[in-house]
Amino acid sequence: MTRPQEEVVTVTASPDPAAQQRRARPEYPGRDGRTSWRDAAACRFLDTDLFFPIGKAGLALAEIKEAKSVCERCQVRPSCLAFALDTHQGYGIWGGYDEDERRLLLRQRRGNPG
Repeated sequence: MTRPQEEVVTVTASPDPAAQQRRARPEYPGRDGRTSWRDAAACRFLDTDLFFPIGKAGLALAEIKEAKSVCERCQVRPSCLAFALDTHQGYGIWGGYDEDERRLLLRQRRGNPG
């Protein structure tokens, strides 16, 4: 079995520092034109698998608890939750709430408590 050859990529730095910064990370403009809430999220550099546990029993319970503890200390938690509710995120922990908890919040928002 032969391995495919690895592709070599050459990256050159731009003489314009502003252009280099624009390419370094994508921008997510917020409503006020500034950078998105995602740039300030406590989970930004964490493994996303933590926030998308498989199941709700066994080891997944510990992952859910850990993910929610990250959310508890996050300064943009309300924005994250609003995003998840507004875009109907069906999976994962967003703003400290799992998918079942967010479905309940959406029902309450629509006036259907049960």
